[in-house]
Amino acid sequence: MALPDDEERKLVEIEQGLASDDPRLAHRFVQLPGPTVGSLVATTIGIIVLLSAGAAIISIGAQLHSPAVIALGAVCTALLPTLAGPRLRR
Repeated sequence: MALPDDEERKLVEIEQGLASDDPRLAHRFVQLPGPTVGSLVATTIGIIVLLSAGAAIISIGAQLHSPAVIALGAVCTALLPTLAGPRLRR
């Protein structure tokens, strides 16, 4: 999804300003490697495993009538994949 021209221009201005303020930092960002297919696959598999484990823990917690176990499953289902998701967008 492309940005509107004015937002694209603002981002370029910010990038140029940061590069002029700290050229070493700008150089380090240019050298950052992009995600590899292997890392994307591993991250995707990890998210699927976390979602599956979270759903299973929620199910077990419901059978045991344990709010603490259900909460743990909810954390595995919602929070952990959310934290891992940004790796997919790099």
